[in-house]
Amino acid sequence: MIVLDDVTVSFEEVTAMEGIDLSVDDGEFVTIVGPSGCGKTTILRTVGGLVEPTAGSVTVDGDPPSVAQEEAALGFVFQQHTLLPWKTALENVVFLRTMAGKPPERDEARGLLELVGLEGFEDARPSALSGG
Repeated sequence: MIVLDDVTVSFEEVTAMEGIDLSVDDGEFVTIVGPSGCGKTTILRTVGGLVEPTAGSVTVDGDPPSVAQEEAALGFVFQQHTLLPWKTALENVVFLRTMAGKPPERDEARGLLELVGLEGFEDARPSALSGG
């Protein structure tokens, strides 16, 4: 479960979001809709542990997002891909596993590529992959 309790995030003199209360149950899908600049990405970055709230609290399964990150129980997908263009799809996954403190097992990485429909594209560079 993800819970935001009276969360405010400010960047210097700009308040990106204020007094946000949100609860997302396990298995629930939630869509955040609003105009540009309303704080949608800030909410996601706060839940992902990339931004600390100025006030209020964020928990993932009762703990701060940092605990979920350490347990690899929390993922974050950016609007733009963050793959290394000089590495293949398989090399990118192996690198990310290493950065996450997991063994750089190529068979596990191949399994992850298969899971997202990229079986057969292990040697493709990011520029050759679909953005979808």
